[in-house]
Amino acid sequence: MIHSIKPPELSFLDIQCGDVIAVHSGKSFLAKGICTHMRLWLRANGYDLDQFPHIIHHIGRIVDVWGYMHIAEAVKDGVVVQPMLEGYTVKEWKERIIVLRRKTGYSDEQLKALSREMQRLAMEGTPYEFGNFWRHIVYFLNAKRKWYGGGKSDEAFYCSELGAYGENFVYPGSFAHPERTNPMEVFLFEGYEIV
Repeated sequence: MIHSIKPPELSFLDIQCGDVIAVHSGKSFLAKGICTHMRLWLRANGYDLDQFPHIIHHIGRIVDVWGYMHIAEAVKDGVVVQPMLEGYTVKEWKERIIVLRRKTGYSDEQLKALSREMQRLAMEGTPYEFGNFWRHIVYFLNAKRKWYGGGKSDEAFYCSELGAYGENFVYPGSFAHPERTNPMEVFLFEGYEIV
């Protein structure tokens, strides 16, 4: 197993390379809009909202960069790979982030490949997929569930799309349509457990 070093300020956190971070309780307009959409999506899919004290609005992934843990995520500037404390404060790690781990784990080869792929996407300047938030809403609202977006999912990414893409990169077929995957779908993925 890859043993990446996390910042000493986060020693309380049980986290390892390959873990998914599910972020909730955002204050921005976009975070609130995504949470509203996620509540509607949960209701429409038969979930009881009382089961969810937190609605997930953002997804990231822990990767290894030269032996240190970093976060790979799609943000407004595109795909970034950054040190854990550059993305979130210690308080946010304690109060707003839920860590998810693949039940079956990952091999060292899978973790290295995942980390390299996330770094490649960041170094190539892969842009943020602004359109997918709106496509999700249209997809959700139309009765035929017709997707009005591209099928290719490696040219630009929305946060949960990057999370699903990363999972499919090491476990092909985990998510049938990464480009249509929303944050709550990643959070509820049966292959993950809350750490």
